Amino acid sequence: MNESVEQLANRLCALRFDGMGQSEIDAKILDVVGNADRDVAQAALARAAEVMKKRTAFAARHAEMLQTISRLAAATNCPADTDVAEWLQELGLIEPDGVGGFVVTPKANLRSVKDS
Repeated sequence: MNESVEQLANRLCALRFDGMGQSEIDAKILDVVGNADRDVAQAALARAAEVMKKRTAFAARHAEMLQTISRLAAATNCPADTDVAEWLQELGLIEPDGVGGFVVTPKANLRSVKDS
């Protein structure tokens, strides 16, 4: 990939648009890609969209993982003053995923039924 495309895409991904109107957003984007060749600008916009799509998907997976951990903690009566991740790892319900998060183990999907 063209180095300038990647650089422009990185700059686009770093932009913040909170509370801005569409004309302000357009101006910020134009500040980044306005002087670039049309093909380079289009490629940079496409690359930035791809990067942001991947980041959003990762954030959604991370949020789902956190929600699952919270539910497992509640289901196992994790004490309030205990590190939830350590608690669930000790129970064998989650394990590190190698990229800073956790995955649920097959044991977490087992259900027990108490005798009445």
